[in-house]
Amino acid sequence: MTNPNIIMIIPKYDLTEKKFYHYLFPTGYAYIIAALKKLGGYKVECLNLNHSEGKITDVVYSQLKEKKYKYLLIGGIVLDYPVLKLILAAIDKLQENNIEKPIIISGGSFVTSMSQEFMLDMPQVDYGVLGEAEETIIDLIDTLEKGGDVSKVQGIVYREKA
Repeated sequence: MTNPNIIMIIPKYDLTEKKFYHYLFPTGYAYIIAALKKLGGYKVECLNLNHSEGKITDVVYSQLKEKKYKYLLIGGIVLDYPVLKLILAAIDKLQENNIEKPIIISGGSFVTSMSQEFMLDMPQVDYGVLGEAEETIIDLIDTLEKGGDVSKVQGIVYREKA
């Protein structure tokens, strides 16, 4: 099995186009990255939008256009909704330019508490991870990499492929 390109995008906690360092780093992202690396053996890149300048959609689009990722991991709480929508707008821009979109996996309290509404409102998202994701994310990516049956992965929501 090859090691797929995975990127985790951390939402910006202020809608400024400037770098923003006045926040507490959300440790949940670090747990996910560490689990993927240590337990799953996966390589993961991280784009922390708080450390980027420019429009969120442009920064994300530029990163995704520059390097092809197989998986894009995002997440957040309900307050992150506007930023998640801007991140996902970059996916629409990729598709408008005939660039293959990555498989998008989202987690966090937003998808966990309102999974049906979240999946309906964010059609670009392929899979939602419910609750604590450290083990579920590895199980999901392992299953996808092996061409397995995702319906057997506990703790996810997903779109049925047509």
